[in-house]
Amino acid sequence: TVQQSNPLGEEDEVVVRVTDMDARHMGVEFDFAYKATSKVTVEGLFSFGDWIWTSTEEGELVYSDSNEAVVNPETGEPYIISFDPSGVHVGNAAQTQFGASLRYEPIKQAYLKLRLTYFSRQFAEFSPESLVGNNAGTEVWQTPGYTLIDVHAGYWLKFKGQNLNIRATVFNLLDAVYVSDAQNNDTFIAHTESANVAGSSSIFVGPSRRFNLSLSITI
Repeated sequence: TVQQSNPLGEEDEVVVRVTDMDARHMGVEFDFAYKATSKVTVEGLFSFGDWIWTSTEEGELVYSDSNEAVVNPETGEPYIISFDPSGVHVGNAAQTQFGASLRYEPIKQAYLKLRLTYFSRQFAEFSPESLVGNNAGTEVWQTPGYTLIDVHAGYWLKFKGQNLNIRATVFNLLDAVYVSDAQNNDTFIAHTESANVAGSSSIFVGPSRRFNLSLSITI
């Protein structure tokens, strides 16, 4: 469902309900792990995808609070919007990723792991009404690429016959500011005539630096 202005001019908010869309997902992935020494392991990954919508679609306008169809009072039929997302990239998933990690085990029961991942070719979600007429099939905005660094540490031991596993993680170590999701021509901003610029999209900023500590017990 994607937000859309109410054609009747009422205050009720409506959305476009699309029940079926065709997409093509293709790409390549590669990852490896190399144990350099008994204490050091190097890992790497690469992923490149090309995920696009492939069909012309129709969507029904419904009220967002009740999910009931918005009916044209003159015809008695639900409002239908036709739009063309064919060739537009699937949104809010990084289609290119590559990264590396270094794992160090100072003693047999403990490890420290540093991981760096770069994300790019992520696209905004589209609004159906922005892909009609001359804008049919127009590519949406590609958000800026970003790099995240995470640190993981763990230690496991036996205590009174129980297996204890202590784990700690620092996510986004450098406190990077990045766009995690974007919505093209959102109702919260003024619409533009273009679908593929930053000014036509609202964004969600990714989580800042955060910490996680856990303890698991295996009986």
